[in-house]
Amino acid sequence: MSEEKKGHHHRSSLKQRNKPFKGGARSHSRGRIERKKGSASVTADLSKADRKNKAALLQQQKRNELAAQRRVYSGRDGMSRVIAVIPVSSSVDMARVLPFSGRYYSERNKQNLQFINCERVNDHSKWILQVMDAAQIADCILLVASSVDEDLDGFGRDALAVIRGIGVSSSAAVLQQLTVHKHPQTVRSGWLGMLQAVMSSVGKAYCTESMMQGDDSREALELERLLCQQHLNGISWRDPRPYMISDSVTIRDGVAQVTGCIRGGKPFSANQLVHFQNETFAVSKIEAIPRTGRSSMEVDSPLTQIREEDKAEPLESEGAGDPFSAEAMMQAAEEEMAELHDNVEMANTSGSIKVPKGTSSYQAAWIDQVGSEEDEEMEEIQAEQADSGSEIDEGMDIDEHNAKLQEHKELVFTERHFADEIELNHEMSARSRLQKYRGVQSMRTSSWDVNENLPFDYGKIFRFANYRQSRKIALEGCGETVISAQTPFLVGQRVILYISGMSSEQLQRLEQAGQNVSVFGLLKHEQRKTVVNFTLNRCKSFEGTLSNKEELVAMIGFRKFFITPIFSEHTTTNLHKMLRQVGPEIQTMFVGTVYAPVTYNPAPVLLFRCTPNGLELVASGSVQDLDPHRVILKRITLTGLPYKVHKRSAVVRFMFATPEDVMWFKPVELSTRLGGRGHIRESLGTHGYMKCQFDRVIFHHDSVAMHLYKRVFPKWTTRSL
Repeated sequence: MSEEKKGHHHRSSLKQRNKPFKGGARSHSRGRIERKKGSASVTADLSKADRKNKAALLQQQKRNELAAQRRVYSGRDGMSRVIAVIPVSSSVDMARVLPFSGRYYSERNKQNLQFINCERVNDHSKWILQVMDAAQIADCILLVASSVDEDLDGFGRDALAVIRGIGVSSSAAVLQQLTVHKHPQTVRSGWLGMLQAVMSSVGKAYCTESMMQGDDSREALELERLLCQQHLNGISWRDPRPYMISDSVTIRDGVAQVTGCIRGGKPFSANQLVHFQNETFAVSKIEAIPRTGRSSMEVDSPLTQIREEDKAEPLESEGAGDPFSAEAMMQAAEEEMAELHDNVEMANTSGSIKVPKGTSSYQAAWIDQVGSEEDEEMEEIQAEQADSGSEIDEGMDIDEHNAKLQEHKELVFTERHFADEIELNHEMSARSRLQKYRGVQSMRTSSWDVNENLPFDYGKIFRFANYRQSRKIALEGCGETVISAQTPFLVGQRVILYISGMSSEQLQRLEQAGQNVSVFGLLKHEQRKTVVNFTLNRCKSFEGTLSNKEELVAMIGFRKFFITPIFSEHTTTNLHKMLRQVGPEIQTMFVGTVYAPVTYNPAPVLLFRCTPNGLELVASGSVQDLDPHRVILKRITLTGLPYKVHKRSAVVRFMFATPEDVMWFKPVELSTRLGGRGHIRESLGTHGYMKCQFDRVIFHHDSVAMHLYKRVFPKWTTRSL
């Protein structure tokens, strides 16, 4: 009995069955690949002694790099540090703070210093260009202010904005006439705060009246030691390429001989091109100047390198173009538009078309008239024709219609609901006026043929098959023209560049410039023209509005141009909307596009507007990419008004003037000012009335819009400054 009771079991009425757990290895491996462990696990497995040894090796490597950098600048024959002296207030006396010009040798620190005096000039444009040229080649910026002034003046603020845009981060500050104040430390603290607000690298404002000569005060010695021994923060866009600051320039037999020390991350090669005086030239020969007492700079290879034409970079910057292909593309486009026009006319005249079974009349507008009568799956449906509009035309008062149309035009002109709204001339056919425009359903997902209807200028530009790989080869020096193993020269060595192919005017201008002429070596392909896209931000001090295709002065890297850029939105979508104007309301980043020589990113970009008072800095940024396939679309908006409304259906007028135009733009999606979306169902009458269907209820006070797009390209107007 007990065993039977023990074996008997009543099923519970509240039995609970939980769902099985979906986690575990099965859920974690849903198409995902487990990431491999990096070097962190290897470091964790090292013993304490090995970790200390590894840290010591890294520390020694950094010390060796720092010692190598100091070795290049040390001694009387060493390369000089370039210091750009820039006044930032109006009462600065440059004759007292810098009683000499050129090179100065510091006996205490055993180093050469080369000062570039950016003395004030009344012409604001010349002042900005002078500061720009000095900041591009300077290792350190020395800001000079006068404590008599209460704040930075306009010239000083503009100069500091240019310096920040170029990217020079090593700086120092000198404050004059501090002893005339009753509380000098308070004045010094105030000026130091103002300078650090615009240049964070300024650590101290030194109080000295004269630098390096006749002033043995403690702060003068500290400033001298700072300029000689401070660690120089490199500039990312300047370090990968060779450059030079001329010590002397000699003209012989039409050949310019520029003497100076090789600077930058790579030595010069006779097979590469150079850029100076806003022009690009070829180097015919490079000759090294031997130094006394510097055995480390001596090399076993020859001290002269001559240009080899078969390995050298060519001077050609643009292609000849292909007019036949351009004409062929235009002819193909015209034939395509004519074919589409014939299809619309056929749809308006024919009574029926063949479409798959179950196709609605709205879907039939999207289907070409293809197929044969033998296809059993096809059926004939009545094509949507322009209604004779007997009801609309018979009940229409022409005078009232024209009066309402004129009132709508005035409303569009005075109170635009859309920024890009236009009013068509109804005397001209809309399909002829807007034949280059088309509808786009989504800027994010819609596609656009990047090789369709390209301008003739696209035949002149240089296109990269793989831009990232080409940029990597050029910056690392793996190209045929820029290889350190192929040149006998070293960074820091004193050489003579023989530059030929200059005109008489260029030689005369170069001879007048004399010292401190900057010469930059071009990387592979940097002489060729392409489409350059750069990201920009408006300057906070600029309160005006930038217009699209406005002529501006641009500094892109080490080059300066006159450009007419087209602006567009900075998005991650496939298509990018063009910006007609960039006003103060746009606080986000935007993109400018121009035809310009190849400049690998990173590279700074500064845009200036020419004003009666000089150059005004309006925007700054950096090079984004060199992509000719970036699709920039110009948008226009056609608007109409609801004439008769019934829930989600409405008769819209004043958008078009003829039924042919209505049928031409029938596939394009409509939108309303209050957020509705819809499409055109059919044309009514002979005055451009159309019946439309929307996804929500339509009101009489709403307006109907149609957005149309066409691709735009920059103008070939870039020229050297």
